[in-house]
Amino acid sequence: MRSHATNSSIRGFLFGGLALLTLAGCGGDPIGDPCALTSGPMGFGFDDPCKTKCLQLEDVTCPNGSKVRKAVCAGRMGCDPGGCPSGQICYSFEDPFDQDFYCIPDDICGAPPETAAEGLLWEREARRRSDALRSRFKKLRARSPSEPTLPAVTLEPKPAPAALPAIPPPAAPPGNVLVEAWGADLALVVCLSGTTVATGGDCAKYLPTGTEMVHAGWRLRTTHTTMLECPATSDGVPGVAAEQLEIAPGPGDRWGWVPAAPPSWKPMTLSPLDPALAALVRSQLRKTPENLRLELAALADLDGDPNEERVVRAFYPSADPEKPGHSTLWLIDDDSINPMPTQGMELNGVEDVRGVVPLDSGGALLVFTTEWAGGSGVHVVGPTDEGLGPIAEVACGS
Repeated sequence: MRSHATNSSIRGFLFGGLALLTLAGCGGDPIGDPCALTSGPMGFGFDDPCKTKCLQLEDVTCPNGSKVRKAVCAGRMGCDPGGCPSGQICYSFEDPFDQDFYCIPDDICGAPPETAAEGLLWEREARRRSDALRSRFKKLRARSPSEPTLPAVTLEPKPAPAALPAIPPPAAPPGNVLVEAWGADLALVVCLSGTTVATGGDCAKYLPTGTEMVHAGWRLRTTHTTMLECPATSDGVPGVAAEQLEIAPGPGDRWGWVPAAPPSWKPMTLSPLDPALAALVRSQLRKTPENLRLELAALADLDGDPNEERVVRAFYPSADPEKPGHSTLWLIDDDSINPMPTQGMELNGVEDVRGVVPLDSGGALLVFTTEWAGGSGVHVVGPTDEGLGPIAEVACGS
């Protein structure tokens, strides 16, 4: 049983030099006032009526363990437990990368805490969960210290490119969003606009209400943002609801970029793997059945160093014709070979590399999908502060 979505510390909220979010501290409604996020100028981003933050898309875990979401304004940002005025509590939202602390109304769960001690206990428990989540993701993204050595002759640095006149890159279409279709609705994985990358719910602003597109064999039109529920687990994933307009030509893949792929998108296909490298990969595998297939799935500079990395797909066919089999991805990076750094991701069945998106800041995003008898997923690995690691994913199935 699985349903999972991760967030990345690579956050960007600017397009064309215009801020997409209202700046905090420049007027706006006070804490506790009702609020609603509306589409920003030209249909991009959200206008936030609050002084600091509208909680319309934020879950709050109540003292009894239940979760609530109310469209009201938050108060001061960057608080500490016990540091908010009367009638407020310092709530720490569970973000895997950022310290997301705000004063919020103490009656957001209904009745406020009966005593100051109960309120402080609620604040400290929220901070504990928030700190624990960031700590766990930091450890998961840390690279493995054990790296078997490859012969230096097998991998050579890329030659320095010849000097060419500078050519301005083409303008990126607003809102290249990687999604997976859950029926007509779209589960949001990662999105790019210009030089910025965002994940999960941050991508909703790039598909405002009324956006029309072709995806999953249908012409679609978005209707509103929502949390999509994986039926197998009842877990929620940020998404955009859409209505089906008509059948559209094409393969009808559940995953893909909407309304279009980024200009730098490079699709990848499987190709034969050098026998010497294949032998080295086999030496790292726990099992090497006769029908194992090793193929080169991608050749690209993923981490932003002078060398191109090789991604190898190890595929194990299934004896059961009803099952798609199983595959794993391996990374040949500089002088080492290791499993693809996907710590914390929900992976199952067959892993297929779909393509890479080179980033202006260096390195590239690697996009791959998973499919098994009971579900599917879309996953992104790319450069992080700790090296190559997980960026984002959505997966659902049993």
